[in-house]
Amino acid sequence: MRTSPIRRSPLAGTRRTRNAAFGLVSIALLFASGAQARYDTERFESNLELVFTTSEDRSTATRLDGAGTTAEGSIAIFLRSMLSLRETYYGIRNVRFSINGRVINVERYAPYDLAGTRNGANAYLVDKSILHAGENTIQARVKLRDGRKFTLSGVLTVLPESPSIVEIATGNDDFSLLVEALIAADLVDAVNGPGPITVFAPTNEAFVTLLGELGLSKEALFANTELLTTVLTYHVVPGALFSPAVLASETLTPLQGEPITVDPSGPAVNDSLLGPIDLAASNGVVHVIDRVLLPGSIANPQSTIAELASADGRFGTLLLAATEVGLDGLLSVNGPNVTLFAPTDDAFAALLAALDISASELLDNKPLLTTVLLYHLVNEELFAADVLASEEIFPMESEPIAVDAGAGLLNDAGIVETDLDASNGVVHVIDAVLVPPAAVEILTAE
Repeated sequence: MRTSPIRRSPLAGTRRTRNAAFGLVSIALLFASGAQARYDTERFESNLELVFTTSEDRSTATRLDGAGTTAEGSIAIFLRSMLSLRETYYGIRNVRFSINGRVINVERYAPYDLAGTRNGANAYLVDKSILHAGENTIQARVKLRDGRKFTLSGVLTVLPESPSIVEIATGNDDFSLLVEALIAADLVDAVNGPGPITVFAPTNEAFVTLLGELGLSKEALFANTELLTTVLTYHVVPGALFSPAVLASETLTPLQGEPITVDPSGPAVNDSLLGPIDLAASNGVVHVIDRVLLPGSIANPQSTIAELASADGRFGTLLLAATEVGLDGLLSVNGPNVTLFAPTDDAFAALLAALDISASELLDNKPLLTTVLLYHLVNEELFAADVLASEEIFPMESEPIAVDAGAGLLNDAGIVETDLDASNGVVHVIDAVLVPPAAVEILTAE
């Protein structure tokens, strides 16, 4: 990678003289053939944009509409054209670049770099000393070949030397749960790296709201590092995007990969309101949000209950039993949503030991198996908050299930994990098989 102050190449005159001569001959040929050169100002204005990159690769460029960059290193600023190279070349006479009102360069040759056009496809990097700390107004005055002119403008913020994003979070008591989450997921160093990145930072109140909706304790959520990492990386977007850049976007792509939707009228990202915004850090920018963002794969999963249980690995006996009595279809297709209280394989093993029967004997006893399984299903979708707010739950079979919210019990079964959301309902994991009175009657009759 090569950086340079803004200067002309000693060979530029020869190359540009040759290019200019070629251009004049081409234009003459166009007119000689009877073609009329027409330059639509609106067309050029809507198909050109000011962008920047900190590498020579032009494809990595970001629009100058409220973006930020670190103070150190090099930068390239240029016009990106959605028009063909031929149309761009023959339509534009020159581009005058300025930074904060100071003219830097008048460029006459595509692809129109602030620092001068460079041979090949690479952008021309220059030192960031041409910018000052804070906001910088970049302008490109475009002059078309018919004499008409228009100006494109953008704002580029040079980030401060301190504090870092982690220092902003640790210095504000309202982000203490966010800091704990980052520590639990081992993401502190990643967020404290050179960046730049954009972080949507949920407040403590946002985390408390999430825990209430999930019916989980903080300890249970933070212990699930895989889930926690997925959620936290959904809050981090590459690049320093200040509010104009965020609100000018329809969607943003975070490190987690699933899109975040932007509502400028909120202003909001997904269903979370923004504010305060634009907290500049040395390695990016922080926007405060009032709800924890959940990616669609978590908030609106596509897997059915059967697919979710199969992928989990803890419910082999349950799935085998459901297949034996024909309930696998209910768990496998999208239709009326249901709630499944799902005993683990260990829970079934404990039941078999208590009954002193084998797994095959249980699976062969279809009346008993059907009665037991239907006692674990509710014909509506009940999330943890709904379950724990009830004294009794009414399943598809037999007597009600007693709920002890304080102890976290359904009858005598402990609630291990809640709100495994599926496309056709919700699953709550329990550590014992629920045995309904009707099943006891079947066993007694035998």
